Amino acid sequence: MFFTGEMRYMQLIVLERDFEKTIDLLGNFGWVEIKRSDFEKKEKFTKLNELIDATDKKIIEIANFFDIQQDNENGNLVDLQELITYFSSVESSIKPYFEKLTQLKKIKYDLENQLKEIEQFKNLKITKKELENFTFLHFFIGSILPEDIEKLKITLKDKIVEIKLEDGFYIIFTSKKGRWSVESELKKLSFKEKKLNTNEELIPADVFIKIKEELNKTEEEIKKIDDFKAEFLKKDGKNIPNYIESFNLQKVYFGVYQNIKHSESISLIEGWILKKKVDTLKDSLNKMLSDKFSVVTYKPEEIPEVQNGTLKVPVIMENLKFFKPFENLVFNYGTPSYKTIDPTIFVTITFLLFFGMMYGDIGQGFIIFLAGIFLSKTKKFKDMGFIISVIGVFAMIFGLFYGAFFCFEHEELKSILLPINKFLFGVDKPYLIDLSPENSMNIFLLTIGFGFVINLFGMLINIVNNILQKKIINVLFSPTGITGFIMLASIVSVAVQYVVLKVNPPSFWLFIILGCLILIFVREPLTNLLKKHKPLFHETITYWAFLSFVEVFEVILNTISNNLSFIRIGAFAFAHSILSSTTIMLVDMVGGAGTFGGILVLIIGNAIIIGLEGMIVGIQTIRLEYYEFFSKFFSEQGRKFIPFKIEKNRMEAL
Repeated sequence: MFFTGEMRYMQLIVLERDFEKTIDLLGNFGWVEIKRSDFEKKEKFTKLNELIDATDKKIIEIANFFDIQQDNENGNLVDLQELITYFSSVESSIKPYFEKLTQLKKIKYDLENQLKEIEQFKNLKITKKELENFTFLHFFIGSILPEDIEKLKITLKDKIVEIKLEDGFYIIFTSKKGRWSVESELKKLSFKEKKLNTNEELIPADVFIKIKEELNKTEEEIKKIDDFKAEFLKKDGKNIPNYIESFNLQKVYFGVYQNIKHSESISLIEGWILKKKVDTLKDSLNKMLSDKFSVVTYKPEEIPEVQNGTLKVPVIMENLKFFKPFENLVFNYGTPSYKTIDPTIFVTITFLLFFGMMYGDIGQGFIIFLAGIFLSKTKKFKDMGFIISVIGVFAMIFGLFYGAFFCFEHEELKSILLPINKFLFGVDKPYLIDLSPENSMNIFLLTIGFGFVINLFGMLINIVNNILQKKIINVLFSPTGITGFIMLASIVSVAVQYVVLKVNPPSFWLFIILGCLILIFVREPLTNLLKKHKPLFHETITYWAFLSFVEVFEVILNTISNNLSFIRIGAFAFAHSILSSTTIMLVDMVGGAGTFGGILVLIIGNAIIIGLEGMIVGIQTIRLEYYEFFSKFFSEQGRKFIPFKIEKNRMEAL
């Protein structure tokens, strides 16, 4: 739970005839990452691969044609060649209809657009050619609000003649000489001009009827194809989705088969498995195959490719169910190296504390909790929903500490919070943590101290990881290694004595800090000396001195910024309190919480705070984890364990 899972490299030999059921067992077992061999695919697979690709395209066409939605269940496993033949037959049967339907849908789309365009002109009893042949008249066609047409008539008096074609749609006539004044007035109003795109010899009403007839004829043709689809599905509708699922499963089997080593009689399946799952797999294989199989497992360090660095051991985290969703926060940043500390538990605790401290409100936290519960019921956002529901709980906990409920603060809630705090904590106050401006310095110092602890812990993880990976020399003089840890611990000691205990720290602490900076400055030659690498300086001494000085300067800046960065926890806690106070002030301005206006402002204010500040605080929480904590020990990237899984006879490569 505190370290990444221990892995074994497995070689499983089975009879060729048992290959399919072995893959089925491994898929349902779900704890084996099958290795895909790098050897070139044999010639005999080329033709079958081409057939599978061609069948895939046919299946897409068939599914689109019949509007088939695949579900999680499927029919019996059918022979691959039989499936290829079946889908070829179905595709041949529907091909003429499929092509015709594609054409008809395009024609229908075009006709519907034409109909929308001409519909507004259907009451115009004159052709486009006749309109354009007027010698002394000019016309405008378009939409305009009824009140604006009245304004136009008052402004221009007898200079226009308007004819209403549809509600809000007019043709406006004026003289050739008067067109500019009419155009100028129309620009001031809601007028939107429309072009009359129609046959010059036909009146729009006739064009509208003609397009409508063509559209009806097209829809009748589409209905005939729909009748064919219904008849086809009546006869063979159950087989198609089942066969599609069977084909997908067979495709997976074939994909595994052609990428593993095998002879005419046996198959060799290689891959990674969690150490504690080896015996369970052997028992399952023994029940299914008796003694007609062989399993050999190796420690990762026994594999030559692992030794020379060409093969990475996959990483799996073994956490309790509560912590499992928070693994995504780690994997989104990167995958830890194999056989190192799993930071999930610490990330979970600090993530929840960070969010709760920055966003403390009982009522708003409860809304966040409910939103998380809702999301956790969906398959796609299950883990995210769980995380959101838990941060909602921590927002409620810190809301109790701060004495905040839907923007109302402790004084307004005194009658409720006093008895609760007295019963739970023995405190005769409506709050446990004072967020008043007078207490701001104490809050900021507390959050900086929190930052020191987290940064020290990150360095400690880095030191332990390097010891586990036998890279002790690399971490001796590193800013995030033993030297950096001692330096930061010394700074913490000085800060505690000077700020908290109000005493002057002994001078030897300053000598320790200076000594650590000197070790960081000379770490390149010292590391090379201990490793017996020559030369001690990869470049000239001057170049080394310049780079080392820059590094020491950067270490000093990072030490200051990394720890001061945690001030944001207190800053956002105060910001939340200020936003809440502002909301309540606005509520009072519109009549108080008992009025309709007050309730409306309260709802809107809380909604804005939950949506906007909730998102910002979430981002800042992740930032503290990734940039301050993870940067201390994430020096290498591992590879995530991706097991081969089959669920409900349906393959999913997870």
